[in-house]
Amino acid sequence: MRNLSLEAALWNCFASPEFFDRAASECEAIMEWFGTLAVSKQVANIGRNNQIYDKFAKRAREFRHGAELARLGDYQLIWDIADLIRGDVRGMMEQPLHAWMTEAEYREFSDVKISRLLAYSDLINRALTNAMEGAESFFDSDPEFAERRNDDDAFPGDEIVEVYEESFEWFTEALLDRLPDPLPEYVIDRSVSCRTGKEVPWTGVWYPGTGLEHHTLVFAVKGLRMQPVYRFIKTAEQREFENKDKHSSCRKRLRLPPFGIQLSPLVVKRCRAKNCGRRLARLAQERVSGNQ
Repeated sequence: MRNLSLEAALWNCFASPEFFDRAASECEAIMEWFGTLAVSKQVANIGRNNQIYDKFAKRAREFRHGAELARLGDYQLIWDIADLIRGDVRGMMEQPLHAWMTEAEYREFSDVKISRLLAYSDLINRALTNAMEGAESFFDSDPEFAERRNDDDAFPGDEIVEVYEESFEWFTEALLDRLPDPLPEYVIDRSVSCRTGKEVPWTGVWYPGTGLEHHTLVFAVKGLRMQPVYRFIKTAEQREFENKDKHSSCRKRLRLPPFGIQLSPLVVKRCRAKNCGRRLARLAQERVSGNQ
């Protein structure tokens, strides 16, 4: 059975300025590790090592700036930066790092530090991508890629819960803290609604008026056009059964419902947790929204 409060809390977590700050800290940690290693081996000025160091420093500053802008309601920069990280990493890994790193150092850099940064950027990108371009893809799709208007590039169904649970198995040091138990309880605010394509009146998580069965919560940004409600065809259990030899969170093409479905906000009913932490305590003062 779907856990509405857990899914809503996770959407808010991955789209939160605090999570963006974690990505910035990850950049800073890699920058320090890489710089210290390069200087200790006297290779800081060899090849593009200085450029790699500077790139980490730049992205860390941009993640911090993006987090601050997100606190003001502007998510464009943080979404752009998260999307650029994979290209940055591709360029870095094409450099002759093996020429001066030991095999253990190279594995630490590529399999742990770079992988952690990619995980942060991917989670941020997926949390925001439909909010940033879902409506444009739906209404103004390129005729050559018409089928893409039906794709959900975020977390279909309850996949966000799967990703959250699996994230604690990816690395020795977890990407994020465990959410408090019990969680803040979310309820649907049916006094507010927003149709697909209309201007979003409030930043947060929105609930589909069709209900959660075969539909997904969405994160929407105030002032942008509301994304469509994506309908997923297969449950997590069905995907896992059919793809048991593949990664369980691989994305599937989804199907859109008839146009015109509205979304209504979810609101935190109360915070029952004794110690929610600053971020979740703040959530207790906020609403979560959804499309009908």
